[in-house]
Amino acid sequence: MAAQGPVYQLILVASMVSFLGYFWRRGRTLGMQAWRLRLVNLSGGPVTWKQVLIRFGGAVVGALCLGIGYLSMLWHPERRCWHDRWSHTAVVLLPKPERGRNKRSMHTSKQQNGDSSA
Repeated sequence: MAAQGPVYQLILVASMVSFLGYFWRRGRTLGMQAWRLRLVNLSGGPVTWKQVLIRFGGAVVGALCLGIGYLSMLWHPERRCWHDRWSHTAVVLLPKPERGRNKRSMHTSKQQNGDSSA
C-alpha cells in the first residue's frame, strides 16, 4: 500500500523546503559545494526563510512551465533564473582555492630550507 494523500504530500514538500532551506540559508547545498557555487542575498545579508520559500516556489513554477524559468538565465543579463529574480538572490561562482598552500606543502618547504621547527 503506497502512502498517498494530502498529509503525505505536505510532509514531502515540508521535508524538501526544510532540507533546501537549511543549506540555502548557509549559502550552499552539497552539490553547490562540489561546483564551488554559493547562493547570496542581493542585499548582502544571509538568505532569509522568506527568500527560501519564494525561491522554492519559483523553482517549482519555472519547472512546471516546461523549464522556461531555468532557461531564462540564458538571456538574462545577470544569468539569473526566475526563482533567483523573484527571491532577490543570485548564485555566484567562487574562486578556485590556491594550490600548494596547505600544511603539508608548507611543512615540506620548511624541511627543504633546513628549518626543523615545523
